[in-house]
Amino acid sequence: MKAERYLWIQMMPSLVFVSLMWIIWVFAFLLDLHLGVLGLYPRRLSGIWGIFSSPLIHGSLEHIISNTLAMIILPTLVFLNYPKSAVPLSIWLWLGSGFWTWCFAREAYHIGASGLVYGYASFVFFAGIFQKDRRQMALSFLIIFLYSGLLFGLIPDTGHISWESHLSGAIAGTGFAYFSRGWDTTLYENLELNPEDSEESNTEKEISLNHIYYTKPGAKHSERIKPS
Repeated sequence: MKAERYLWIQMMPSLVFVSLMWIIWVFAFLLDLHLGVLGLYPRRLSGIWGIFSSPLIHGSLEHIISNTLAMIILPTLVFLNYPKSAVPLSIWLWLGSGFWTWCFAREAYHIGASGLVYGYASFVFFAGIFQKDRRQMALSFLIIFLYSGLLFGLIPDTGHISWESHLSGAIAGTGFAYFSRGWDTTLYENLELNPEDSEESNTEKEISLNHIYYTKPGAKHSERIKPS
């Protein structure tokens, strides 16, 4: 029960964010609103507010679906395995990648949570490598298996894909993985389910079973003896 409760708690930030994404998209769809103008527009003062709003805005059903699952899985992996890094990382990815996109991207409205997706993915991948922890390195290989296709999103093109946002997120996630190495314990330690701890606990139980408690006639306290 403790592990399940911990999992749900760590999933909450992802679920709240994805819920906001969908509420905004459904609201815009039903009212036929074009919220792209609330996105990030590079090097325009009025467009700087898009740093805060653009990750929540999506241009189509296909667009929001493509980001939904990733924005549930990746942040949850971060909050589970890197609890001390999770909140500062999320703030850094949102503001840092957005600011770099505002500084260097093409002059167009940039919307969507893809920059965050690339940031979380690159963080999880490189954090395992930088920290040289076997369990966290396993997550790195999981990212390769699940999201190797993200590499194509870093290739510059002139289409409607904001590769600049992808690249900014990837750089932000990689940099944070390097500077935050050593901040976090492993998932087993977070859950207090470290196998070594379990072995020690079992040993203590075995030791306690090797003792007999008895009370002498007229004594107030029990004494412990070890059987011969």
